[in-house]
Amino acid sequence: MPRKNRRLVFVILWCVIAVGCRSASPVKDARASLKGLRGLSVVIENLQPAAERGGLSREQLQTDVELWLRQAGIPVVSQDESLKAPGSPYLYVNINTAKTETLGLFATLVYAIQVAVRQDVDLRRDPALMVTATTWSTGMVGALGADNLQSVRGALNDLLKTFINDYLAENPK
Repeated sequence: MPRKNRRLVFVILWCVIAVGCRSASPVKDARASLKGLRGLSVVIENLQPAAERGGLSREQLQTDVELWLRQAGIPVVSQDESLKAPGSPYLYVNINTAKTETLGLFATLVYAIQVAVRQDVDLRRDPALMVTATTWSTGMVGALGADNLQSVRGALNDLLKTFINDYLAENPK
């Protein structure tokens, strides 16, 4: 196997393990950590240049996520407003993509998506120490035809529906 393909396989396996571990060991009462959140800012992690060349943009994803949240009745606030709120909560979105070719015939896009709520929490063993932690998260790994990069937006929407359902269950109108 050529070195480039081995590196890609390693990256893909790392993504699968990283997302799988998060899903396999959820924070106890993660959904309850959403109770009382009065609004969230949205932070989209930088995309790989290849994903941007393929048509995904950080700005479009930011718009998508904020629109989906607002349509669900979840307040979206600026980062400055989020920093002033108790716990400084924000919704974090990270999308990683890798393109692979098999014998030069088939091009496949492998992706890993993580959606998480991060906020400041106090440590039980030292309540004076506050850290930013992930209190709720979900994720997925998938594969698509390499020319179908926009379908990653649909996968992100599916994960956001999970978040929206949990948020609304803890914060009924």
